[in-house]
Amino acid sequence: MGAIKKLLLACLLTVSGFSYEVSDMLGEITASQKDPKIVFVGPGALRLGVYLGLEDNIVGIEAVEKQAPKISPYREKINQKGLVQKSLIVGQGGPGKLPSSEALISSGATLIVASFINKNDVKMLKQQTNIPVFVVSYGEGYGGNSDKLEAIKESLLKLGEVTHKQARAKEIVNFMNRQSHELKELNLKPQSVYIGGMGYKGAQGITSTESNYPPFELLGLENIFTKSVSGHLFVSLESIIEADPEAIFLDSLGKEIVKSEMESKKELFELLSAYKNSKIFWLRAYNFYNTNIENVFICAWEIAKALGAEVDTKAKTDEILKQFLDFK
Repeated sequence: MGAIKKLLLACLLTVSGFSYEVSDMLGEITASQKDPKIVFVGPGALRLGVYLGLEDNIVGIEAVEKQAPKISPYREKINQKGLVQKSLIVGQGGPGKLPSSEALISSGATLIVASFINKNDVKMLKQQTNIPVFVVSYGEGYGGNSDKLEAIKESLLKLGEVTHKQARAKEIVNFMNRQSHELKELNLKPQSVYIGGMGYKGAQGITSTESNYPPFELLGLENIFTKSVSGHLFVSLESIIEADPEAIFLDSLGKEIVKSEMESKKELFELLSAYKNSKIFWLRAYNFYNTNIENVFICAWEIAKALGAEVDTKAKTDEILKQFLDFK
C-alpha cells in the first residue's frame, strides 16, 4: 500500500472513531469505545470518570454515590447536573461489594469501569453480563502515599485511551505534574507536623492518621509517625502529645468527632504546643470513597500557607477545581 493510501486510511480510522485494544491496571485487554455507556463501580472509579468529562456517559451508579456530595467534589458536580437522579442504581457500593449483574444488564452499559476488584470478580462480571470490564487503580492498600498519585495518573491515561479521552487525560496528568513541581519548589523549612481526623471507612478522630500523607509528601514534609508503618494507622493521643508537633492539621471529615474530643479531653490537648500556639488547622476531606485528588493539591497549598509560604490559596483552589472539575 502506498504512503498516500496509508495516510488516507489512518485519517479515515481516526475520524470514524476506530476501536483499538487497551491494557487496564490488571493487565486485562479491553477494546476501546467511542462514547460508551458506562457504569462505574468501586471506590474512586466514578471520580476518575468525572475528571475525564465522562459524567454524561453514566447509565448506572452505586447507591453510595448519593451520599455526602459536599465532601467529594466530583459528587457535587454530578448532583448539580442531575445525573444521580437519572441513573439506575446497580448496587449498594463499597469495597468488595459487587453490583447486581441484572442491574448492569438493564442499565444498557457497554463498559463497566471498576476499582478495588480482583481478576476473579472481573471474570465473573464479564461472564454474567457479557459487558467489558476495565479496571482502574489508586494504588495498593487503603492508605496514602506519593506512589498512589502515580497509579492514579496511569489509570487516568488508560481510562482516557479506552474511552477516547486521551487529550483530556493528558491535560489532567500534566496539570498534576506541574502542581507537584510548584509545590516542591516552595522549599519549606523542615517542621514537625501531624495530620489527624483522617477518614478510614468513615469519619474518625484525631488519632486517625496517614503515615505517608500525600500533601505532606508533595511539600517535602514528614508526618511525625512516618517511620511507624506505611499507609493508614491509628495512634494514641498520648503519643501525639509526646511527639508534640509544631503544627497539627485536621481533616474536616472528622470535624465533629475531633471537636468533641477537644472538649472532653481539653486538659490533654492543652499539653500540645500546637494547641497553645493556635497552630491547629482544618483541611478539606482527603479521603471519601477513595482519595479526593483535587483536595490533595488544595490541602498541600493550604498547608504551605499555614507554615509560612506566601500563597493565594483562594486562587489556587479555584485553579485546581476548574482543572479537575470545571467549576469553582
